[in-house]
Amino acid sequence: MEPVLQKTLGNTRVNEMEAVNILQNLPQELVENLIREFNDLHKNYFLGKWDSSQLNGGRFGEAILRILEFKNSRTGIFTPVGTTAPRRQIVTQILQNTVLDNSLRLYIPPLTELVMDFRNDRNVAHLGSIEVNGMDSSFVISAANWIMAELVRLEGQTTPREAQQIIDKLIERKIPLVEDYGGGLKILNPNLVSKHQVLAYCYYKYPSTINDNDLFLWVDEKNKTRFKNSLKELDKDKLIDYHEGESKLTRLGLKWVEKNIKFDLD
Repeated sequence: MEPVLQKTLGNTRVNEMEAVNILQNLPQELVENLIREFNDLHKNYFLGKWDSSQLNGGRFGEAILRILEFKNSRTGIFTPVGTTAPRRQIVTQILQNTVLDNSLRLYIPPLTELVMDFRNDRNVAHLGSIEVNGMDSSFVISAANWIMAELVRLEGQTTPREAQQIIDKLIERKIPLVEDYGGGLKILNPNLVSKHQVLAYCYYKYPSTINDNDLFLWVDEKNKTRFKNSLKELDKDKLIDYHEGESKLTRLGLKWVEKNIKFDLD
């Protein structure tokens, strides 16, 4: 199987391939759409693009709905992408299929419907003056995370912890600028200053944190005191959260990196 998810220039999408391999018994088209929308949901959410993230959530829900339809079908059919799936029929029928795991029957379908409803009703007015789009999107991303982890757990016969680790790796951002050497990372642009290297590494590993000892090994900076001062300055500028020796990109940092750092090598 050669998924379109492996198209990133100069860098194999290893984490996406891992998820694709686990979900290999599901239709390739649905898996590709599922992972694409899941990644875009996370990207838009953490950039504060609430409406866009809910649109991604809705399309993620459409892929899940078709996967449920496929799992419930004895002949492996599902509604073609681009046409309207019989949502109520799919949910009702899978509820009655007691051969399937309870997560597929009882828990994933109603969550999927809720995620899709947020997309459909995203422009509905709310009472009061509180901005709720962020809260709505928080629910959508949490529900999508749980659904994805359950799907990986069931299809890969993994533990919940192992499934979550796969999901965490899945949403790491893979960019041609950074190359992974068996866990060690290297910036492939020799002209990138050390502070920007830190931000690029944090972007690559997001949403995971990076220990400052690892960062020091990867960044082109020989003076550890100066290096740690750079981390503190980035923390002061709100581009990273630097706490107890761990660094993580902030939402502001995500926006800054995507605006100011060139990811491609050409």
